[in-house]
This record gives sequence, C-alpha cells and structure tokens, in this order.
Amino acid sequence: MPGKMDSFKALSAHDKRHAVVNWLLDHAMIIIILLLAVYMGLAYLGATVSAQYTNDIGRAQLIMVIIEALMGKVGMVIFGVVVGLACVTTAVALTSSAAAYFTELCRGKVPYKAFVIVICVFSAVVSNLGLDRIVAVAAPVLDVIYPPTLVLIFIALIIPNAHNRVSRCAVIGALVTSVLCTLHTYGVSMAFVERLPLYSLGLAWVVPAVVLGLLAALPGLFTRSRSRSGQTFHSPTQEH
Repeated sequence: MPGKMDSFKALSAHDKRHAVVNWLLDHAMIIIILLLAVYMGLAYLGATVSAQYTNDIGRAQLIMVIIEALMGKVGMVIFGVVVGLACVTTAVALTSSAAAYFTELCRGKVPYKAFVIVICVFSAVVSNLGLDRIVAVAAPVLDVIYPPTLVLIFIALIIPNAHNRVSRCAVIGALVTSVLCTLHTYGVSMAFVERLPLYSLGLAWVVPAVVLGLLAALPGLFTRSRSRSGQTFHSPTQEH
C-alpha cells in the first residue's frame, strides 16, 4: 500500500486526475449495482405494504415495522447495526470535509478541531428533531439545490472543456426552474410551471438548462466557424 501511495504522489496533476477517474470508473458499476439493489429493495418493500399502513406512520417507524415483520427482533438488530455503520462513515466524511472547507475559508484563523466540534454538536441537536421533521425542512432545500448540482456534474463529466458561461447559464436555467417548481409545490400557486416539459416526472428543469446552455454555447460556435472560414479563405494566398 505505501508503494502505491508513493507512486501516486509522484504523478503529475494531470496523471493524478486520470488515475482517480479510472479508479472511479472501475468501481462505479459495482457501486451502482449495490445502490440500485438497496433502493429497489426499499421500493419493493414499500409497494408491498402500502395498503397495510396509513400516511400517519413515520418513515423510520415504517421501515422498522417492515424489518420486524420480515426478520423479527434479530433482523431489527442487524438492520440497526448496518444503518449505524453506514451513517458513521457518511458522518465522518461530511464532518471532515466541511470542517476542512470552513478552515480554508477562514484562512486558518479558526482551527479545524473547532469546526469539527461545532458541526458534531449541531448535528447531534438536529438529529433529535426526528427524521420526519428533518426531511420536512431539508426537502425544499434539496429540491432547489439538486437540479443545478446535477447539471454541473453532468457538464463536468460529459463536456469537461465547456466554457464557463455554458455551465453558468445551464445552472441558472436549472436553478430558476427548480425554485419556481419548489414554490409551486409548497403552496405558492404558479400554474404555468405545470406546463413545462417533464414536469410530471419532476424534471422540469432539464429543458431550460439545455436551452440556456446551448444559447450560451452559440457565440463560441460562431467564433470557431468564422476562424475556420478565415483560414480556408486565406490559404490560397498563402500558397502563392
């Protein structure tokens, strides 16, 4: 392992980027299959017991009732351990990355450990609100944040050399649409958003993001075409 780390550190920035991308691609399919199995299983369980419970039951309580019915008390213990371990790894990663970001943002004026303590205390307090309350508060925020985030990830993966204005315009299109759709969903009546393409699938932000991204890319396309036509026009003169 130390040998591999030393060889990785010896690579240039460009080679490191390619090495990380190749590693992610090699493991991406395994991760996708495992996550798909987990969420497909949860969806199947929810569909099979949907008629047995009302909407009054909480999300955490529902999953525990299902696990107890299928696997008994032992299954509940196993499920609790598995979920606990999964949550610990996520919590450690998010805490360390968030603390490192805020430390860098403050230019080291506030120590890393202080941010870690603040984040842990804040998370402990919020966790006592219960899953349903946390989801109720976080859902509108995530509904607004996810579309532009997905657009950025898609552009970075598919069109890594795209101009910054393409990314910005596409993100603005997704962000504005997601804000309008979220406001409409949570009580601010905006009937026109329901006429947007793919609204029924929750993907109304796709078309605005694509349209604004393409419009932002047009100036670059025209510039390239003009430069090519200019080179073609001057080539006979250069030969003489």
